[in-house]
Amino acid sequence: MVAAAAILAVSSFVACSAGSDNTSAAGTGGGPGGKVVVRLYSGMATTDPFKDTSAPGWQLLRNVYEGLVALDDKLQPHPLIAESWKANAAATEYTFVLRQGVTFHNGKPVTPDDVKYSLDYFRQYAANKSSLNAVDNVSVVDDKTVKVHLSRPKASLVADLGNPIAIPIVPKGSADKDGLAKTPIGTGPYTIKSFEPQVRAVLEAYPGYKPVDEDPSGLAGRRVAKVKTVEMVYVADDRVAAAGLETGEFDIITRVPPQDVKRLNDLPDVDVAASPGSAWIAINLNASAGEVANLKIRQAIMYATDPSAMLQTSGFGQGRLTNSYTPPEVDWYTKDASGYWPYKYDPNKAKQLLSEAGYDGDPITVIAGAPPYQEQNAVILQQQAKAVGLNLKVDKIDHTTFIERTQSGNYEMYSAGGPFQTTPDLFYVQYYCGAAGKNRYGYCDKGYDTIYDQAAGVTDKTKRNALFAQLEKKLKDDAIILPLYFNDVDFGVNKRVTGLNANAFEWLIMWNVSVNS
Repeated sequence: MVAAAAILAVSSFVACSAGSDNTSAAGTGGGPGGKVVVRLYSGMATTDPFKDTSAPGWQLLRNVYEGLVALDDKLQPHPLIAESWKANAAATEYTFVLRQGVTFHNGKPVTPDDVKYSLDYFRQYAANKSSLNAVDNVSVVDDKTVKVHLSRPKASLVADLGNPIAIPIVPKGSADKDGLAKTPIGTGPYTIKSFEPQVRAVLEAYPGYKPVDEDPSGLAGRRVAKVKTVEMVYVADDRVAAAGLETGEFDIITRVPPQDVKRLNDLPDVDVAASPGSAWIAINLNASAGEVANLKIRQAIMYATDPSAMLQTSGFGQGRLTNSYTPPEVDWYTKDASGYWPYKYDPNKAKQLLSEAGYDGDPITVIAGAPPYQEQNAVILQQQAKAVGLNLKVDKIDHTTFIERTQSGNYEMYSAGGPFQTTPDLFYVQYYCGAAGKNRYGYCDKGYDTIYDQAAGVTDKTKRNALFAQLEKKLKDDAIILPLYFNDVDFGVNKRVTGLNANAFEWLIMWNVSVNS
């Protein structure tokens, strides 16, 4: 999840793979050409964008599906399917005018009825439906205009609609009965030609795509499919992926193993595109589960942890230690809240709190999924906790089960990580009593909810940021999240691939990428 500035936005109205498909360079003959093979570090569960809320899944899906707006590299909303929008003074009603000429992959134009269907379907069925919990209804105004009516003020709605784990627009009726898992239809620059869950996906350039006439920035602006075929392959082992980049099996690999960055960068045919990252590595605690339902035990875990050991071991020193929940790249980052951390490493304080809590050594389980750093960080945490008398158990489980358990709240603690990709409202609403927080994080605090409700309706950016700062401090006081470090972002790229850029948010953006044969 990446933190985004949530403001009231108002508009006036790879190198070729070794296979035989590498026949032409992008642009030759006036169209896209060639093929690239991309390694993804985690599996792709489905082509249904309403069901997949994982960052790895959206490395595929964002090239296929689009929302009304897109976020730039400063996480500000820009036109995509909507060409313009405006809000009423109370931030309770938003009017969107659709960009003309946008078509779905079945060739049919996008209509306001499709937008209404998509937003209504998302609100009712999407795994991430709490993202639009302030929406009361969506109405069609005319043949190019829709209006979104809110039950309460929400100044961030436009930015929320551009959330990189997207709120997609699809043809009316297409998502019914798991339709998008069988026949994916979006509006993006690429279509899905074939899909094997947890194995591979093959994308092809969509010839009917109409780009926005605006300079590219982040996920916003002009999107042009310059490569004809993109094959995405799931390979869990980072070392296997690095070896595949060396041999030409892969043209692009996401998440270069930190220990391999220098070696790969020294190869004559490979570049490592690097950026300071916002991939947030943390430990999440369930405030209603087992021993960690006790605040003093959660606080003891915080005092017992030295994150620098995690950064040096699992991150090979390539990242930034942080006490913050938000990276400094986003404009709702505040030094006041980000610098606040009441749990400076103090084993003696941890022991004192455990004694006050009456902790008698019952085991506390930390679950970890597929990425190696998750288990490594959990093991280091286990060792540090043992030194103060905490009995932590590490349970490495398959990643599908890991996702299911963490989303449903079936855990005590879990080792977390991934791109930090939400607007501030969508991040903080996760801990709201009436949203996902009570079920997923076991957290429900009426004082927290009151502050969130205030923030959601404030259009003044400075005042909103101050309220978000209060929410960050509240979560820290209640010891819900243990931040460790922000990972650097490293993409391995064959030098014959151009136009692929690393970015702080770890977005794999295949449009505007070219390949030379």
